[in-house]
Amino acid sequence: MTLLSALVMAAGIMPFYWLGVLGPLIVQDYALPPATIGMGLTAVAVFGMLCRPLSARLAARSSLGRGLAAIPFVAAASGIIASLAVPPAVFCLSLIPAGFAVAAANPITNVAIQREGPRAVGLRIGFKQSGVQAAQFVVGATFPAIAVVAGWALTLRAAGAFFAVAGVLILVLLKEAAVGRQPRAATPHLPRATPLP
Repeated sequence: MTLLSALVMAAGIMPFYWLGVLGPLIVQDYALPPATIGMGLTAVAVFGMLCRPLSARLAARSSLGRGLAAIPFVAAASGIIASLAVPPAVFCLSLIPAGFAVAAANPITNVAIQREGPRAVGLRIGFKQSGVQAAQFVVGATFPAIAVVAGWALTLRAAGAFFAVAGVLILVLLKEAAVGRQPRAATPHLPRATPLP
């Protein structure tokens, strides 16, 4: 569960980083002012701040599988909407799910770790938070190279498809784990047969 929480944490923060990494290409394609990148990152932060109370409430009320799977699905929506940014105003719509993913990743993964039990909570939360740095590395190391070859829009579509598949896998894996943890029905105790005289 700790590794899964780290991966979900990485998925939640990735829209923030890919906007910064791919922003120059987007600005160049649409001949936008350079300040557009900074404004977009600020908008994601503002949306995240506004969504934080709601996301924390949803994290406490949702099931474990749905909560963790929601983050990759929202990140997928952000990437796919951003890749369809024609006209450029549509790109602004991608900032809303991006902000929610950034806001919800932390409380949802914290709840997942808390439900695992009190053992080594600090260590598990620290490992979970390493997903943020993993997202920085993956986005910085791969997205620019892919975007140069295939274009930034196709890069975001591929990322969106990957996250959608990840969300489905999380639902399936946690559902199977929950079934495996269900207690087996107790075998009724049958009285021993009384021997005949």
